[in-house]
Amino acid sequence: MTALHPALPIRYVYRVQQSASDSWWVYKYDLGNRGSLSNCPRVVFFGRCLAQVDQWLSDKRHEGFVMDRVAGEQA
Repeated sequence: MTALHPALPIRYVYRVQQSASDSWWVYKYDLGNRGSLSNCPRVVFFGRCLAQVDQWLSDKRHEGFVMDRVAGEQA
């Protein structure tokens, strides 16, 4: 954030996916210049419960991102 750009642009999309009852994965998608999502996301965090994922995401709030939570969807 600078004087010329007062708002932090969104650069990432984090997608939270529950793969099993005790398996939560956070995928990070980069956003292109025109808002398109990258084709290949990266796993950036693994948690055993949703509370761990929420805590990790709350530590990332200063970054520009959007969160998409997909609970119960199998990869």
